[in-house]
Amino acid sequence: MNTTFPSAPAQAQIVSAPLVATPEKTFEIFLFPGVLPINSVEEGIRLGNYTRKMPNITDSTVPLLAARGEMDLIVVKFKETICRDDRIRLLESEGMEPCEFSPNYLLGLMIRPDSEMPDGLKNKDIVAVAKPGSPRSHFTSPKGEECLLYVDRSGDGDRYLDLAPANGGCYVFRTYLAQRMRPKTPPP
Repeated sequence: MNTTFPSAPAQAQIVSAPLVATPEKTFEIFLFPGVLPINSVEEGIRLGNYTRKMPNITDSTVPLLAARGEMDLIVVKFKETICRDDRIRLLESEGMEPCEFSPNYLLGLMIRPDSEMPDGLKNKDIVAVAKPGSPRSHFTSPKGEECLLYVDRSGDGDRYLDLAPANGGCYVFRTYLAQRMRPKTPPP
């Protein structure tokens, strides 16, 4: 499949918001309007400006469910390490939730070269995290661990596509994909 992707805007919109009522705990929100999903990890690798990748990341080992439509993608950078349940609660308190189809939108975001990333995201790893147990973003590593797709972006301009363990929930990673909360559908 040959897909044409529009060029990315030069800068994301940047908004800072409090985590909770304490002013010393903050996070930054980076909004990337109109990110298109990529529904094949191999296509994402081809387009994603990666310098290297985990060798066993392929369409068969990281099968992506099809996502449709562009999204105003939110990248949230926490100022401190935060555990999964707190991260989800804090996102929800600000009207956000983990990005549905996060691997697809991470691959779509990474078609932008690092030169087009905001300064606050330069050299920051970005994790395609979803709510616990989501089949849309959890994969199995060669060791049998439940994992998340992420991009390791070191200070030397390296972009490494890899899998991070999903268990435990507390990571040194501080940068995650989110979206605006969708309205809850009442039961029939």
